[in-house]
This record gives sequence, C-alpha cells and structure tokens, in this order.
Amino acid sequence: MRIVRCGAAVLCVGASLLVGAPAYGGGVPLLEATVSPDPSTPGAPITITPATIPGDLCPEGGETVQWHVMGDTFATDGTVDVDGSGDWTVEMSAPVVGTYDFEAECVGPLLQVNGEGFTPAGAASTLYAQYTATFEVVGELDPFQAILDQSSGPPGDDIELGAIACFGDSGAALFMPPGPVPAFSPDLVDQGLQQYDVVDNQFGGVVPVPADTAPGTYQVVAWCLDAGQLAADPVVLGYTVLAPGAAPVAADPDFTG
Repeated sequence: MRIVRCGAAVLCVGASLLVGAPAYGGGVPLLEATVSPDPSTPGAPITITPATIPGDLCPEGGETVQWHVMGDTFATDGTVDVDGSGDWTVEMSAPVVGTYDFEAECVGPLLQVNGEGFTPAGAASTLYAQYTATFEVVGELDPFQAILDQSSGPPGDDIELGAIACFGDSGAALFMPPGPVPAFSPDLVDQGLQQYDVVDNQFGGVVPVPADTAPGTYQVVAWCLDAGQLAADPVVLGYTVLAPGAAPVAADPDFTG
C-alpha cells in the first residue's frame, strides 16, 4: 500500500484518510525498520522492529502499527500493538524468493485538527509515523514431502493426501495417468486439480479417483505453491486403481515422495 500526500494536514492511504498529528506540524516522521535476518530463506521466521531505540519508536499517542509487505508475487499485511514505550514487533514467515518492501504506519485515535473540533470527512485515525524497509529472501522454495493414506483402491475412492514442510501459500494435487507431469496451471482444474490451504507449513485433503477410472497404474502429483501460484518441483506418488469393489490397501506410513 503506497501512501500519497493529499494536503498539508491529511494523508491518503488507499480509501482512508489519516490526519497528521499536530505535534509534527501537520507532517509525520519517516522512520526506518530493521528486518532480521536479512537476507532470509523461504519459510524462515523473520522479525521486523523499529531500526533504533528510542529514536525510531512510535511517537507518544500511537497505539497500533498497520504494516504491509509487498513483492512481485507476494503481498501480505497485518496489525500489531504498540507497547507503552512506543516499541512494536512484526513476526512472520519469510515468503518466497524475491525482494520485498516493508511499509508501516503508526496510528492512534482520531484527533481534532484544531480547537474548533473540525475533522476531515472520512478521517479514520491519526497518523504519527511511517516506517520503511527493504529485505531479501534468497534460495529456492524448499522441497516438501507428501504421502497418501492408501497405495491402491477401487474407482470412485477418495485418497487422503498429506504434505509437510510446504513453505508456500497453497497446495495442489492432480490424479492422472502415468507419464510426463504437466507444468502447474490453475487450468488443470478441468482435469480434476484439487487445491488446498497451507496451515503451519502443511496442507492436505482429498484427491478423488474418478468413478469411471479403469484398473491400472496411476500417479498423484502434488505441488507446493507461492502466492503467485509459482510451483516448486512437484512430488509424484504412485497409485494403483483396483477392480470395482476391491478393498483399498493402506500406504506404507514410512513412504513419502
């Protein structure tokens, strides 16, 4: 989110108006933030704090820091509280490889612009300070492991897929015949692509076997995806479709792809 100055006392942030604190003459200080570690690797914990203490602490009156991280294929934001001394901390997992801009605004309750009680229409809160930083994430999207709950089963069965150590934003899986694995594309939904949310660096869910699938050897392809749906190398797991009515065979719990 970019901040555009709209006047001497008012800043526009998206569709909201933030009123500059009178203590700063209608303007606000532009301060630095520190990202640690920098550079980082995908999925690693990173911490973002004011660059120096006390110089870059949130000025008195600020209660909340609204922050934004933006890259070419990834963007996220959030809100953290400011403590009584003006300090704050943002904690997150490093996104996929790239260069990122961190921007934040320290805000507090809406203040009156003058003694007459005038406030601009649509004003949301008082802006006390802004923070910026740039950081890098290097390396590659880490490989991940995946496992099926069964190695074979009849047509129409549901396979349970589990994946661990996916430091991406979402997961996906495709049941398909043996052969070359296609490049990931959301258009694969027409061929039965399933997509899942990543929670705590894991994802999982059902991979259905179409009811009209002929007995034989097949494969389940799983992808770990970043926010731009760019994929790491897929995991390919073998699967056997049995005759209709056959009992499924549990997968070896020690086997992962």
